[in-house]
Amino acid sequence: MKYQIGRFSAAGEPFVGALVDRGVVSLGVGDDLPAALSRPDSWLRPALEGGRHFGLDEVETLAPLDPASRVFAVALNYRDHAAEANSKPFPRPLFFYKPPSSFVADGGLLDLSPELTGELDYEGEIAVVLGRSCRGVTPDAALDQIAGVCSLMDGSARDLQMLSTASGPIHDWLAGKSLERSSSLGPTIVRGPEVDAALRERRLRINTRLNSELVQDAGIDELVFSVEELVSTLSAYFTLRPGDVIATGTPGGIGAARGRFLRQGDSLEVAIPGVCSLSIGVGELLPAPPR
Repeated sequence: MKYQIGRFSAAGEPFVGALVDRGVVSLGVGDDLPAALSRPDSWLRPALEGGRHFGLDEVETLAPLDPASRVFAVALNYRDHAAEANSKPFPRPLFFYKPPSSFVADGGLLDLSPELTGELDYEGEIAVVLGRSCRGVTPDAALDQIAGVCSLMDGSARDLQMLSTASGPIHDWLAGKSLERSSSLGPTIVRGPEVDAALRERRLRINTRLNSELVQDAGIDELVFSVEELVSTLSAYFTLRPGDVIATGTPGGIGAARGRFLRQGDSLEVAIPGVCSLSIGVGELLPAPPR
């Protein structure tokens, strides 16, 4: 059995719920996503039976990301992506941070931010979401800390990501990876025994379609650093918390390698086959905030 837990809004009020066949059921924790993720499946069953039911036409889907949670991503964690970037995998995971404001929900529109970048790129990834607080966890125990998985699209402004200096180009991870509404996460966090088994057995795959064309396709068995190593490494640096998200890396096939960046009117689908599929559009132009 699989549970699809996410954030939704009804009449302007956000809440944590679970997708069911005919709609969404509130889990009775308000908008506290970490609280829902930290509880076992045995709690979910009665919560679903007793929760308030909403029709799909009554709710808006929000990105399944608590405003206080953090998103960590890892660079060059597939060898084919490292090769297309004319680089080699690093000797240890190289992480960067993405703020919650970067993410739009399933069905949303990415902002091309043409005033800042002309090279917004896609990176489809499998993301794992923490269900427990942990510090210094070993790789053997790392998967026990995970509540579920979801699809993630790491929007990357390539022209901002590389900064020319007198000693040569360097990466500006903040500028390149943090633009508002440049990425997406969702549609929900999927958990349950089937997902747990696929994660442990390294059977999950990620594929990305740009305007229905398959442009990325790889499995987590191809990662340079496994999900277990990523969780363990991050937890050595600081305490991970329920609701924190770890993006596991993107495979080869990015737009920069194809010479094709995102354009207004494009559509993207980032899928973990058999688990979930995230669909977003491209090109919403947001007005500049007032000064």
